[in-house]
Amino acid sequence: MPTRRSFLAATAASLIVPRFAHGQARLQVPVSARTLIGVLWTQGGEASAPLWDAFTAGANAADISNGRDFTVQHAWCDNDDTKLLQYAKYLVEREAAVLLAQGGASAAALAQASRTLPIIAMTVSEAAAAELIGPDLAHPKANVTGLTLTTSQMAAGQIDIAATLAPGKRIGILSELGSAADDDFLRNAMTAATPMGVELLGGQPTGGDYGRALTGLVAQGVGAILVPAPELAEEQRKQVVAAAKAAKVPVVFGNRLAVQKDGGLISLGGDQLSNYRRAAAMMAAVLRGAKPGDIPAEVAKPTLVVNTRVAREQGITVPAAILARAEAVE
Repeated sequence: MPTRRSFLAATAASLIVPRFAHGQARLQVPVSARTLIGVLWTQGGEASAPLWDAFTAGANAADISNGRDFTVQHAWCDNDDTKLLQYAKYLVEREAAVLLAQGGASAAALAQASRTLPIIAMTVSEAAAAELIGPDLAHPKANVTGLTLTTSQMAAGQIDIAATLAPGKRIGILSELGSAADDDFLRNAMTAATPMGVELLGGQPTGGDYGRALTGLVAQGVGAILVPAPELAEEQRKQVVAAAKAAKVPVVFGNRLAVQKDGGLISLGGDQLSNYRRAAAMMAAVLRGAKPGDIPAEVAKPTLVVNTRVAREQGITVPAAILARAEAVE
């Protein structure tokens, strides 16, 4: 079984996959593997490692393993969406039997590259899932199935938590607009905020600088901030955590890794690692003959995680009502 070290060692080569296609044969060992799996990542290899660890654990639980039942070609885009379609076409041309997509953007690129190969989207928003999988997620309409990481109810839940932490104050939303997921979240957030009497203020990072964008929102007087994107890269999560600690402002994340790994205060969202474990079970079903249309897409169950140590460090009081609802209290 490939180790994390070998996984990361392949990163540099895979980043230039299309340019040096003939040099990739050495990445397909061991030769006894029967089936090639293509994985299209929106981010880089190091940030993807814990996600792939979770996928590997799910594969083992489903009694399939890399090397015995399949071999893998990773394609990392390093947060450069301009590479997505090019790398998607490359994986299709390699005749991968199953295609795995990190998120909605990579799933869309793979779906554009192939209308027939099975595609499993490992983390997509509910809005993106409706476009890629179909309005009835229980019955995928084409060659895509997968797992959502957000639901329309998460926006209201995150605003409710932020308003509880900072009553009577404006709430900032830190997000890069333009994707179906971000636009859907903003619509749902505005719908939820109006009857609650909560004023929202948007902040859009420039050049991926989330720390500076957060500082700008604080300067405009927000009392709490939402960072809803579930697929935010580790570097950007850490920018937000550092800026939030400096400003002593509560931040509600959509990714629990921001709390459990990066030192954030609170999160409400799907369990990203659980998605990857479940995606491996879906892939096992495909390898055993199932079609994407036979595999219902799974909708995330929002979970609340609170880091009370961070709350004490920032001088933030987390109400007992929020702690009582938390699935995990760090």
